[in-house]
Amino acid sequence: MGGELAPEAGDEAAIGGAAGGSAVDDLEYVKEKCDLEAFPADFEAVAAKATVLNVMGNKITQVPASIGSLSLLVELNVSENQLSVLCPEIGRLVALQVLDVSDNKLTALEDFLGM
Repeated sequence: MGGELAPEAGDEAAIGGAAGGSAVDDLEYVKEKCDLEAFPADFEAVAAKATVLNVMGNKITQVPASIGSLSLLVELNVSENQLSVLCPEIGRLVALQVLDVSDNKLTALEDFLGM
């Protein structure tokens, strides 16, 4: 069974284990649809061992540079927020396989992708 991270009061989404009840040994940090305007202050410490970070459906305007320290992160979901740019530190996430930035205010990804 996957490890667990303690949820904060008001969290609607499950934390710990893989989605769908799979036996995959993933840690998830989920703050989905919580009306957040920024990443939670504790996200870096709590999500340090997470493989999935999901903050979709909030009002977040920027991804903090410290996101680059989450070396185990495989999936990052920042969809349905208010992002207009992505920080270059996302490029340091060497294990990252899924990056969902849909439904934000991004106008171009060329600079981020080095194009």
